[in-house]
Amino acid sequence: MHNGVKNLRKLLWFSCGFSAAALLFVCGAAAVLTALLLIGAAALLFLRGAAQLRRRALAVFLGAALAFGWCAGYRALLVPAPDEIPKEATAFSAVITEPMRRIGTRRSAEAKVLWDGGSAPCLLYFPGDTQELFPGDRVRGIASLRAAEGWSEYLLARGTFLTGNVREITEVVPQTALSVRQLPVCAARMLRQSIRDCFPEDGIPFFLALVTGDRSELSFEAQNRLSVCGLYHTISLSGMHVSVLSGFIAMLCGRQRKLAAILGLPAVWLFTLLSGAASGTVRAAVMQTVLLTAPLLKREYDSPTALAAALLLIVLQNPWAIAGVGTQMSFLATAGIFLLCAPLTQRLTPEKWKEGRRFAPLRYVISTTVFSLSATAVTQPLSVMCFGMGSLAALPVNILCIWAITLAFAGGILTALLGLVFPAAAVVAATGLDLLRLWTDAVTGFFSALPFPALYGETPFLLAWLCFAEMLLPMLLLLRPKRTTAFACAALTFALCFGFTLAEKSRGYFTMLDVGQGQSLLWHDDDRTAVIDCGGSGEESGEIAARALLSDGVRQVDALILTHFDRDHTEGIAQLMERLRIEKLYIPYEAEDEAVVKLAAERGIPVSVVKEHCELFDGAITLMPPTSGKTDNSGGLSVLASAAGCDILVTGDLPVREENALLKREKLPDLEVLVAGHHGSADATGARLLGALRPELVWISVGENSYGHPAPEMLSRVRAVGGKAAATIDNKTMTIRW
Repeated sequence: MHNGVKNLRKLLWFSCGFSAAALLFVCGAAAVLTALLLIGAAALLFLRGAAQLRRRALAVFLGAALAFGWCAGYRALLVPAPDEIPKEATAFSAVITEPMRRIGTRRSAEAKVLWDGGSAPCLLYFPGDTQELFPGDRVRGIASLRAAEGWSEYLLARGTFLTGNVREITEVVPQTALSVRQLPVCAARMLRQSIRDCFPEDGIPFFLALVTGDRSELSFEAQNRLSVCGLYHTISLSGMHVSVLSGFIAMLCGRQRKLAAILGLPAVWLFTLLSGAASGTVRAAVMQTVLLTAPLLKREYDSPTALAAALLLIVLQNPWAIAGVGTQMSFLATAGIFLLCAPLTQRLTPEKWKEGRRFAPLRYVISTTVFSLSATAVTQPLSVMCFGMGSLAALPVNILCIWAITLAFAGGILTALLGLVFPAAAVVAATGLDLLRLWTDAVTGFFSALPFPALYGETPFLLAWLCFAEMLLPMLLLLRPKRTTAFACAALTFALCFGFTLAEKSRGYFTMLDVGQGQSLLWHDDDRTAVIDCGGSGEESGEIAARALLSDGVRQVDALILTHFDRDHTEGIAQLMERLRIEKLYIPYEAEDEAVVKLAAERGIPVSVVKEHCELFDGAITLMPPTSGKTDNSGGLSVLASAAGCDILVTGDLPVREENALLKREKLPDLEVLVAGHHGSADATGARLLGALRPELVWISVGENSYGHPAPEMLSRVRAVGGKAAATIDNKTMTIRW
């Protein structure tokens, strides 16, 4: 190793110590960090042996010690303490810093908020009918503020330390003069408008997501299809786009690092400006700048040191960034690209293909495929941990599509810029580029429809094997160990993981899925499957249900049962129908105008209105008709499911009065599980129902809400009959197996 590289490695160890200590600090392990620093100090005093080892240990220790002080000072000076945040709604003034976004029925915008006694970056939630606010606008009003710490690592990683619900807006002062600070936002707005003007209507959501990272117009089904096929990383994180752009330029320049830097640095920062200079994109741009600058400064280049130094700069700007999934994914993707891409491309490209224009397309396909797989191989474990999914279709889909997506990304940027000057020419170019989007849609549509395109969190052993296999593949290609040994190792680990998965498999189960403020229940016994309600966090609730069933090998739902038609019980049904075959839909009353019923008719799914007792699966499930003729919560049906001596009752959102009517009409058994009515509200799961049925467990499907669910009165009633309450907001998905 050259002396220059040796000197750079001191920076590597210092940066690693600093970043590791910052991660411990922001994750709430300050006591652990203090103990480690004391142990490190003692170890340095008594460390004997190689001087190199001592120098490395000293660099790590100094980095960790400085990080401790830096993080503590940052929190004390910039992060509001709990006692500084008003307990009640308070008057505030704010300067909007990023464009507004729509979240469900509300709108949100990031802002710099000031109140009597403090100020901090804040994510403000506005009513859905609030007028459009732009960066630079000043807002005054009344809001309830709370700390984001402990609530959202995503917000903390962006340097946003508060959230606020705006109760009233008293004044809006529009931005009158364009400031330098607002240039990135204006540039991003122009780029998005150019994409809308140039590209075909069907392709606009795809190219907006691909070029700018704005996924708001991309349908959930399209996002999910890309995710299942292992391509979502191409649009999922704005910071990832910077890595893709820089890596693409480096790939085209080959070993000419100076040329890659000369082209890459302006390209990276131009893209960062045009995409709005969001915090994630800026962090990734800083990382790429550090990586690309070394050749221009004529310094020894060492990829691990450059990566570690880039992370150090990001942590200095905001220590909480290191705990964000976006930062971690961008860092790992960049590491994979810079450490694996070049040697893998060299190894996989046959000698006769390395020269000549004739083989240029083949070299391009190999390079782009290796480029994507290099990023995926190192990010897959983190992706599995955070999102609970690993794609089996990723390898063939990457080979078939990543070359097209890379061309579409680069071409999309150029076309959008061209549209600002020569709109007619840009429309022609966009029409040609849209063919790449159609190809990607066709491939992902085909592979996502296969029986097992992905593995999900319900099969943790197989997911662990997939991570192992994906990390083994580049090692196998680079190191070239004996192939029989590598394949035998992979086969043995697969057999073990598959065996553990089968050992955990049960005959049947009843599951309450964690879908936020909604409800989705699964019942499965032998080869019979029922889904009771499917709503919650938008279409995602349908995907959550589908993944849970697909993980168990279930591809058909025999009975889809709706207690009533509220959105928080039905919002995910379209996605569920997209992913699995539905044999029959059961509803509480005639409702031809309901979207769910129309969707069932379009798909040819039989619909049955439950007007009298209906027994399914040889009496294992009993559907009880509504106790009133109303078409609201009071008119919902109830479900009694039984298997292996376990009785479970679901009443939907029935209020106490209708629960009492149900008790009077039906002969119900003592229960093992009662699903709390109306997400644990005070006006459901009444004392008479609990006293008559004496449930051992009361499950509550509830998420973050402003309704006070689960209500203390309801929980007291459960305790009074000796029952135990458990909510998804605390326990996540809950399952009983038999």
